[in-house]
Amino acid sequence: MVAVALLQFSAFMAGAAVLFDRIARPRLPVYTIEQAGMPWLTRSSVTKEWKVALTTDVSLFNENFVHIDVHALSFDMYYAIIGGDDGGRQELQHIATVEDRQQHQKQLPVPPLHPTTEQTWKRPRRRLLKRSNNSTETPVVWSIEARSDFATSTTMYLSVYFGGLLRSLYQLLCRFWQNSGRLTVPMTGVAHIRAVVQSSNNNTSKKVDEATIEGSTKSVKKPRAFLKVPFTVSIICDNRVDTWRWRVQIVGVECAMHNFVPGWLDMETATTTVREFALNRLPVNETGGVLSHPTMSWEQVLETIAWEESLQHL
Repeated sequence: MVAVALLQFSAFMAGAAVLFDRIARPRLPVYTIEQAGMPWLTRSSVTKEWKVALTTDVSLFNENFVHIDVHALSFDMYYAIIGGDDGGRQELQHIATVEDRQQHQKQLPVPPLHPTTEQTWKRPRRRLLKRSNNSTETPVVWSIEARSDFATSTTMYLSVYFGGLLRSLYQLLCRFWQNSGRLTVPMTGVAHIRAVVQSSNNNTSKKVDEATIEGSTKSVKKPRAFLKVPFTVSIICDNRVDTWRWRVQIVGVECAMHNFVPGWLDMETATTTVREFALNRLPVNETGGVLSHPTMSWEQVLETIAWEESLQHL
């Protein structure tokens, strides 16, 4: 009897682990960003810094089972060149930073709770919700429904680092010509997000929140959330940049989670940390990216498709 009970418990734990991996584990989307207009120079009224404003069309599919509100975004872009003492090792050069409108104006959100040495994440939910609704926080940049396609038009702000760009320019132009305008551009990024758990009550008489999302011309009604959990997400991605088009297109080929912590960490500190990790520790592969792109067997492809089809009906 004891052996049977242990076997059942082991099976239950294995099933729970698989379920957590398939449902609860954060999933990074494959995104597409296209240039939607001519770039122009703009100056921050707060910092007086000049940046290039880019109107872009963003599309992705949120594979997660929770609604996600994005409050702040900052991405660093790199290019791999052949350098080093041996003359044959590829190394990354930091060439640009892309930020959202709030970052450009330095209207950063007031950080919600995050772990420190004196206080931990184990706090009463009542206090967490009270802090989450602070009126001094920045508005939502993107509001992404769970298990759904997302598309928006938004303005991003580009800062170019001419030192890294000039060091990369010759090899960048050579690869641009050899690959017919297609380049591999690694990227690191940090985002302040909220995982929003919404009410499952579909009663039409229930009160709803109205929020105007950037890139939308009208108010969007959504169910009132009863739990909003803030996180700071740091990611590393390999992008395929296709310039041989009427509109420049960036596709996130593959992304990996670098850090995922509760609360909103200081944006500048978080971006600096992941940037230094990329420049000092990430190896460059033969494609010019920094992530390994393993090929999947036919059985793994079928298994993934079966899982995705079954999850679509949940």
